[in-house]
Amino acid sequence: FAINACGFLLVLAAILSWHNPRKRSRAPTETILESFVGAIRYVRYSRAIQVVLLRALLFALLISVIPALLPAVGLKALNLNSSHLGILFTSMAIGSLLGATFVVPWARERFTSNEVTILASLMLAVVYILMAAVRQLETFIGVAALGGLGWTLAASELWVVAQHAMPAWTRGRLNAAQLMVSQGGIALGGLAWGAAAAFTGFEYTLLLATLLVCLNLALSEPLSLDFVKALDSEPALPVRFPSLPEGPSPDDGPIAVVAEICVEEKNRKTFFDLMHELRLVYLRNGASSVRLYESLSDRSIFRLEAVSTTWQEHLQLHRRMTKAERAVLDKVLKLHTGPEAPVYHYILVTKEIANPPPAI
Repeated sequence: FAINACGFLLVLAAILSWHNPRKRSRAPTETILESFVGAIRYVRYSRAIQVVLLRALLFALLISVIPALLPAVGLKALNLNSSHLGILFTSMAIGSLLGATFVVPWARERFTSNEVTILASLMLAVVYILMAAVRQLETFIGVAALGGLGWTLAASELWVVAQHAMPAWTRGRLNAAQLMVSQGGIALGGLAWGAAAAFTGFEYTLLLATLLVCLNLALSEPLSLDFVKALDSEPALPVRFPSLPEGPSPDDGPIAVVAEICVEEKNRKTFFDLMHELRLVYLRNGASSVRLYESLSDRSIFRLEAVSTTWQEHLQLHRRMTKAERAVLDKVLKLHTGPEAPVYHYILVTKEIANPPPAI
């Protein structure tokens, strides 16, 4: 316990000595509720984050076999005492440390992110088979080390991919979401694997875990993590808004921004695909609704309408956009074929009709 306490003191010393330059943000502060809603909104409308969280959940459910069954197999099948269990967990920690120091850098130089997670899954499948078969202490200690290595290899790669997929303005809250998913998956998985072992025995449970790891490999292609290569999560350049005769105050709203876009018939499919993506960009960055209208008199004319709850929220929407998201908007505007650039109309939605003033 004393050595463990010293380890935490070293971590504290490292944090205190870490000088990270802080950039003062011009964005207004958010309340806890607004931050919570913003995190849910971003997860809901971002496929990249959904893929990362789903892969993290699947990994957590499968890796929970190790903390749930490794000590149980050691106690029941190998008849280990407390000292042997300590050596077992130490071996797993050493495997994790060696993996982080040597294997992870080596794997990232030679494989893509998706291939690294596949390699880690294959390691875990081997570990689970060996846990079911090995009954010698020395060999079982090596199995624990291999399990720690595979755990670190997959967990570190999932974490790095998540950081690339998260824009800076929402990284803290999305990291919290990933931790919640991962830790929750390990807790639920541990409960399920423990119950399965109690009813069917260690061997059958570990073979089932191996089968599920192999089935999980089939999802590595449709839920590939290699999309992060094309993502540019750096903040986009700020947008210059036109000078308005009567500028709205930050709390005025709802604000509707309307743009009229002309699109040739041959570009309709591309336009609709981009608009589907642009809708998600607007919604995850703060818009309350996004609609596209098509003119009945001229089928080449479309009207894009994005509504924000307040003028301040509309400004925040553009501050939050990444370069990759701004590129989607630029692609939409390039399809415009009108004689002039699309004209933006900034409309303050009046509440007088819905809530008329009381008659005197």
